[in-house]
Amino acid sequence: MAIEAGGKTLETDEEGYLTNLADWSEDVANAIAKAENVEMTPNHWEVVNFLREYYTEYQIAPAVLYNVFPVAQAGGLLPPAQREKHHDQEKAGDAQPHQPESGAL
Repeated sequence: MAIEAGGKTLETDEEGYLTNLADWSEDVANAIAKAENVEMTPNHWEVVNFLREYYTEYQIAPAVLYNVFPVAQAGGLLPPAQREKHHDQEKAGDAQPHQPESGAL
């Protein structure tokens, strides 16, 4: 699979990730978002930029399930059903970070 962005064809691996990190640009991010039917908002860019800065500093991806979920929730990036479910859990005092199922990692 390849990504078309900025007049270039960029190589990706079997999971769709860029094979050359230096190929990343906002045009690439917008092309990926468009393919996923997502319109990038300032809140989306805040998450993307946080993840990129974290990776640049530590050379490892952050624990997304635990770090991004609160940001996504606060920024309105969660799907409506997920926001409602989490809101109901917060009201009941049950809100917990998402825990992957055993063996999911």
